[in-house]
Amino acid sequence: MSFWGLLAATILATAAVVAAGPIAFIALAAPHLTRKIFKSSRPLILPTALVGASLLLFSDLLARFLPMQSALPVGVFTAGVGGLYLLYLIFSERK
Repeated sequence: MSFWGLLAATILATAAVVAAGPIAFIALAAPHLTRKIFKSSRPLILPTALVGASLLLFSDLLARFLPMQSALPVGVFTAGVGGLYLLYLIFSERK
């Protein structure tokens, strides 16, 4: 993937998060994570929905039960989880 392709993918992912919110960012990472888990080349609808729901549940539980003065928004964790995984995908595909 060229530099311009990587830049375009990053800008499009950022625009999707800005438009839909950080919770919807999991929808960008869940299909890729599902394909890695099940080692499938085709999209899997039900497992993707379950992986996305599990990621959101984990992020919500983490946001609620971290020992802090006030609870963080769940979007902080979903953006972190989804963003880190998408960065991993981008850099692993480059090699």
